[in-house]
Amino acid sequence: MAMCKQQKNQNSLQVTRMLEVPCEAYLTSLLTSPLHNLPSPDIIVHITPQSIIDDPRYQSFMKCYDCRHLILNEAAEMSYLPELHNACGIRNHIHGDIFPLPRGYSFTRPDIAQDTNTVYGCYHLNYMMRPYSSKGFHCDQIPQFHAGKAMEVAKEKIMEDVRKLNRSGGSSKEEHSKEWVDKAMERFKLKLKNGDAAPIFDKDYPEITFIGTGSAKPSQKRGASGILVTLRQNEYMLLDCGEGTLHQMITMYGRERTNLILAQTKAIFVSHLHFDHHGGLFSILRAIRETRAQDSGVRQRPLLLAPFFLLNWIRLYSKHVLDISQDFEFIPHSILLNANHTAREGLLQQVKTRLCLTDLQLCQVLHTKSSAGLVMQHNDGWKLVYSGDTMPCETLVKAGRNCDILIHEATFNDVEIDHALKKHHCVTSEAILVGKKMAAKYTLLTHFSQKMPNIPKFTALFTENVGFAFDLMTIKPNQLHLLYHMKPFYESLYGAHIEAADTKKKYLKVKQTEPADGSKKKSRRGRGSYS
Repeated sequence: MAMCKQQKNQNSLQVTRMLEVPCEAYLTSLLTSPLHNLPSPDIIVHITPQSIIDDPRYQSFMKCYDCRHLILNEAAEMSYLPELHNACGIRNHIHGDIFPLPRGYSFTRPDIAQDTNTVYGCYHLNYMMRPYSSKGFHCDQIPQFHAGKAMEVAKEKIMEDVRKLNRSGGSSKEEHSKEWVDKAMERFKLKLKNGDAAPIFDKDYPEITFIGTGSAKPSQKRGASGILVTLRQNEYMLLDCGEGTLHQMITMYGRERTNLILAQTKAIFVSHLHFDHHGGLFSILRAIRETRAQDSGVRQRPLLLAPFFLLNWIRLYSKHVLDISQDFEFIPHSILLNANHTAREGLLQQVKTRLCLTDLQLCQVLHTKSSAGLVMQHNDGWKLVYSGDTMPCETLVKAGRNCDILIHEATFNDVEIDHALKKHHCVTSEAILVGKKMAAKYTLLTHFSQKMPNIPKFTALFTENVGFAFDLMTIKPNQLHLLYHMKPFYESLYGAHIEAADTKKKYLKVKQTEPADGSKKKSRRGRGSYS
């Protein structure tokens, strides 16, 4: 294609051109289009995959334009997410291994000269068109993350929360101060040093990484449901993958490490058909597909254990976006749940062999029609239970009896028990009591309402074998006991905030009393004796 470089003068109209070339099929159309007859652009924004950017034909096209080029694709810098990064920075002060700093974001400001022609986009990178003397790319607004600064800001906010608490009619406690935060951290570090905190387990696996711990949809504080289980070294399984799971993984690990993990992911379990549990599946499967294409070794396709009707979504996506229908081996819940199905034993054995399990059970739980919980017994001796979304469920209790680790949803605080019934979820105390009734050695709570404060409210049921999960928390069985000993730190740091939110909620809530005729409220049907 013949295109000459076009001259621009200082007073010419500033033209911005946006190009989206999603795949090679669009290249011919681009190269034969009459773009060269249009006014010369000042900057072209390329929303184009790196594989197309690297194509010699596309490179020739770019060189025909003597202008700035801004590239937005998977090779660009990861976004800086202030709430997430600051929360990780605060928790990293407590324990660097359990709460690692995100590796996917560069902690240094990129060095981009103002007159650079080709630049990959990043969060808060500015391009200035006027005045002409300042024309070009500017990096001075790109935020920098400092873990230490995040901690100081959090401690300063305590006094603001105390004032809110006092204004709302509550009363602050002595431990609601930044001095107490430092004391709590010192005591925790001393316990670690002296070995005062006795471990519950002595094993390194299964290592559990919470990619997202929120419900409904991603927020600044919590991503949608997603749990990465390291079964053994370099053997992985995903338990649900809500919207943004891939992005969260890249934020945590960086692209290279994420690709390695996805290449070695043996199975994906989707508990039910709510979007916050499968909305990230297409991105994950697409990333696995690309990773497998670059990998010289022959790897098995991941198993996809999911409700049968998820295939409708997959077919729709494959027809209109990208065909991913051959990138997994599908095993529907309906077959694994049906003891009389002729294909059940064969599929069950396939899963057990692939994941090195002695036993695997799916059980229908009390949420939506196609909701399932998962029970896994590994060859190495550990037993893991994942509830998915559910109300307290006796079937799950029986199947998971005497498990090592129970990962259970705890969507609402105890005061919202009526809301939990309406939505078919658990409150915190119900989830903990399920673990006790199951005789689980440890209960990890996740899937918190996005309206919940920084952490759920601690109750008397929060004992040494109960822990709250956080986004990007990665924990081994021999570290689980430490979560309980972090409690004073969190109570000091967030206690005033939680109390203020609680007091405000009580003030605004319409008093729920028994009906005027004196009749009692209906019992929580189907929830059993979890009170």
